[in-house]
Amino acid sequence: MTQNANILVIDDEQVICISCQQTLEKEGLNVDCAENGVIGLAKLQDKTYDVVLTDLMMPQISGMEILDAIRKMNQNIVAIVITGYATIESAVEAVKKGAYDYLSKPFTPDELRRVVRKALERRKLLLETEQLRKEREQNLLELAKERSQTATIINCMAEGVIVTNREARLVLINSLAEKMLHIQKNYVIGKPVLQLLNNRELENIIYKTLKVKKSTSTITRRKIIFDKKEGRIYQAVIAPISDDQVHILGLVTILRDISQEKKIEKTKEEFVHTVTHELNAPLGIIQGYLDLILDGKFLNNVDKQNELIKKSRDKASDLTRLIKDLLNIFEIEAGKVAQEMRPTVISTILVDVVDFMKSEAIRKNLTFFTQIPENLPQVMADKKYLNRVFTNLIGNAIKYNKPNGEIKIKVETDDLYVVITIADTGIGIKKQDQNKIFEEFYRVKNEKTRGTPGTGLGLSIAKKIIESHSGYIEMESEWEVGTTFKVYLPKLT
Repeated sequence: MTQNANILVIDDEQVICISCQQTLEKEGLNVDCAENGVIGLAKLQDKTYDVVLTDLMMPQISGMEILDAIRKMNQNIVAIVITGYATIESAVEAVKKGAYDYLSKPFTPDELRRVVRKALERRKLLLETEQLRKEREQNLLELAKERSQTATIINCMAEGVIVTNREARLVLINSLAEKMLHIQKNYVIGKPVLQLLNNRELENIIYKTLKVKKSTSTITRRKIIFDKKEGRIYQAVIAPISDDQVHILGLVTILRDISQEKKIEKTKEEFVHTVTHELNAPLGIIQGYLDLILDGKFLNNVDKQNELIKKSRDKASDLTRLIKDLLNIFEIEAGKVAQEMRPTVISTILVDVVDFMKSEAIRKNLTFFTQIPENLPQVMADKKYLNRVFTNLIGNAIKYNKPNGEIKIKVETDDLYVVITIADTGIGIKKQDQNKIFEEFYRVKNEKTRGTPGTGLGLSIAKKIIESHSGYIEMESEWEVGTTFKVYLPKLT
């Protein structure tokens, strides 16, 4: 990232400001925070900023008003919207008011760094463009210089741009379009686009549009698959360029990569399908057991009836666990996690969880070993959600441990993090399963886990909660030896 760049974070949630500040200052950036729009505007008037991250929903002055003010002050300031209430409408409105991008809460440090990095690149290009403009005005730059400036502006765009004349020959193409279409830059200007754009569908659309003698101002939009294997999908927007007599002089084609959006849509569809299956399975079993009882199949066999009722109850318990985990996921996706962040000593949460789960550990003859130092630095934490994380991790250490086994809980610190280690002497995880354990609904299936209840959502939920606290989680495991999880939470300085 650009060193010493000035960043302003405007958000009425203290944890967002602190998390952003800690993450970006590690990248060598100068970060200021404002807890509301009034203070944010004052800072904007007193200091020049390269990038401004602003919440939308704030008291007194909203994020939209901040965007209006930034546009009036300096159009070269790059604005990013951060919000827990992102909708297509709000995103479109924010872009109209000059926002370059937006982040949906909760977001990870990597997502923050990526967006800010892109914004700083945008800022750099805008400043270079502005400098070129000033030089042209001062020195009456020649036509070649103006063309260079135009190319610079087009290359600043976040979409691929292709301009063709009425003979379907390439007039202009920006660097992003070249990259998206895998076009070699040398000697392409002036050539027909046929077999040049590496996509027959796009080339045919351009030729078909140019066959119309007069422009109807119709804009063509198409979703085009460019690489089915890699899942690369672009949205092409093709608009005619007309003269005063509305004759088509050429076409402008804008390409936007929507591959990630399509992947998210597919993931949602798969999630709904999986949830439906996971809910139907226990419900079907419960209904089957109850039908047997109601049909009088075991009318004179009380023991068999009780057995079926107990099995129904167990399946209902599985269903309840699944519903609770699904609600946790929906809360996380809705940005409702980590909303009550407070300075917390992590040992208070760990001690509560260990005390709560000791009886289950004793039943399996497991021994706890804890190494939790006094005077630990505080972390910003939502206790309710971190309690869920450690309940899951310690619960797994109990559930998948061996009789007479051990559970070791250790807390230590490094320069940046409080590190919580939870290690067990359990069955472990085979190597082929280790890279999938944080996926939703993934459960390790082998001879050791058969009959052990679970939804396959616990570790996925734990990972998302830790990331919402600007931390991360690691796992090491050896089959039939044990598993170790390490949770890293940023410490308060």
